[in-house]
Amino acid sequence: MVKKFKCYLCLEYSGIEENTLKSYVVPDQYEEAVGITDLAYFRKWVSCGNCGLKQSLHSRSNNALDVLYENLYRKPSAVPWRKYTNEETFELVRKLPPESSETIERVSYVKARICSYQMMGLFPHKSNYRLLDVGGQQEVLLLNLRTKTGRYL
Repeated sequence: MVKKFKCYLCLEYSGIEENTLKSYVVPDQYEEAVGITDLAYFRKWVSCGNCGLKQSLHSRSNNALDVLYENLYRKPSAVPWRKYTNEETFELVRKLPPESSETIERVSYVKARICSYQMMGLFPHKSNYRLLDVGGQQEVLLLNLRTKTGRYL
C-alpha cells in the first residue's frame, strides 16, 4: 500500500516516497533542544504531485516547537546556537557566498517558477505585489528577492 499525504493547498493526495525532496532520520538542533529524540523520528520535505506545493511531514507533534519559539528562539545565549543578536545574525547570513546559502537557492527557485508561470499566462505581470515573509531568516529572503532596481520581482 502506498503511503500518501494530503496537500495543504489543493487538498489532493500524493504518494510520499515518490514526492520526497529531502528526508531526515535524526532531529535537528531545535528539535533536540525541546527533547525530541531519534526514536521513531522522521521529517520529510515533500512536493505535491498535483500543484507542486512544498510542505513538511514529521513525526513530532505540530506544537512541539512552540515553547522554543515563544520563549527562547530570539534571545541571545538562551540556547547553544543563538550566540549573536538578530542584527549580527542578519549580517552573517547576508554575507554567505551563494553556494553556501539556502536562501539564494530558494530565491532562484521562486524567481524561476514565477517567470515560468508568467510565460504560461498563469501569473500576471504586476509591479505592485505584496509579499509576506514568514520565518524568513530576518528578512534575508526579502533582501535577495529584490531586483537591481530595488523592486521585488
